[in-house]
Amino acid sequence: VVLPEAPKVDEEKPGEIVVPKPVDPNPKPTPAPSLERIVDDFMDTQIAGLNAGMTAYATLGDLNKATNKIVCTIKVGTTTVSEVALGIKGTILAAVSSETAKTYLTKITMGQGTLQLGEPLDAEVILNFVRGAALKDGAGNPVSGTTTIDKLVGTTITATVYDKNGYSYNYEITFVNA
Repeated sequence: VVLPEAPKVDEEKPGEIVVPKPVDPNPKPTPAPSLERIVDDFMDTQIAGLNAGMTAYATLGDLNKATNKIVCTIKVGTTTVSEVALGIKGTILAAVSSETAKTYLTKITMGQGTLQLGEPLDAEVILNFVRGAALKDGAGNPVSGTTTIDKLVGTTITATVYDKNGYSYNYEITFVNA
């Protein structure tokens, strides 16, 4: 331990001597801060955008920031997963290509699917991410493009968002009937 300077008289309190605190010659680095607020704001923005693309057949509720849970209410269960994907692929592509995603996020995972941010992204990359997620319907069967979204009722999927400071945030989306 090294003293930064010799003791001196306190100028505000004459007669008192101030002894400097020892300085650690090997200070430990301060851990990088969590970016949870930024990630939550990012998720809120994406929920609004996704709702605009699928409002005719399903709606995402607000993100519950205490539990990181989102409820997806299915309004027209005969809609196929492919129809939903077509309606929201532009929103997803814009989200993961946004300045917020580029600045603060590194990747998003869902099941076995990983979307590596900062790499070139297009609709095919998004589609492969969703396929890699290996989603299952309420009966445990693999979800495909022809699966109707009513088959998702009662299921929950978890998406994990990773920030550039090494933190991860799990978001659960549960599907319910209207």
